[in-house]
Amino acid sequence: GEVGAAPTYLLVRRHRKDRLVSEGLRRQRRNLMITCSLLWLIKYGHVTFSKFSLAGFDVIFNNPDSLILSIWIAFGYFLYRYYQYFSSEGVTSLKKVFTALLEEKCEPKIRSLVIAVHPDSDAAPFSYVSLKSSNWVYRGKDPIYNNNRVIVSSKAFELPISRWKLKKGIAVSVIDFVFRNSVVTDYILPFIFAGWILWYCGANDWNGSFLRLILSD
Repeated sequence: GEVGAAPTYLLVRRHRKDRLVSEGLRRQRRNLMITCSLLWLIKYGHVTFSKFSLAGFDVIFNNPDSLILSIWIAFGYFLYRYYQYFSSEGVTSLKKVFTALLEEKCEPKIRSLVIAVHPDSDAAPFSYVSLKSSNWVYRGKDPIYNNNRVIVSSKAFELPISRWKLKKGIAVSVIDFVFRNSVVTDYILPFIFAGWILWYCGANDWNGSFLRLILSD
């Protein structure tokens, strides 16, 4: 690799260590997960509201559906707020983590393919991102030696590398990204849970469905 450049696997570990979810995103994620859990609990547990105690007083609901509707409104608000935070920092973090994984998993294969043809090449990094940006053509340099085996110059070369030769590294990166990396639970899981709640609690088989509440007279 380049002189002074950190190995790719160290960059990956450093990025994983430094990646922190902001407090604002944590707060919106927590609020969204709480409202999702509350809606699920109300439907699954067949919970009904008639009255509850507040500071020693019994508060009676003449329209209990208004409480469920308020939870749906809070759900929509927190989902939108979480989307805003996710758009500002989550997308960038997802791209960085996945790119770092591709670099880590594909670097050994790229290195072996290059060294097999140009064993003395060591001028350019064996980078997946660089290879992709150069239209899958690796560009490096072979050293030129004099009679005393001293490098006196170098000769540029190009080596086409098919992306299909990197399919194992790409597949492992996807599996690692989805199942072994906390980035999915940090950013993606709340959207999955919210989508499931919209399907499960929004169905017309429940009186607390937001469609029934909105369209009811």
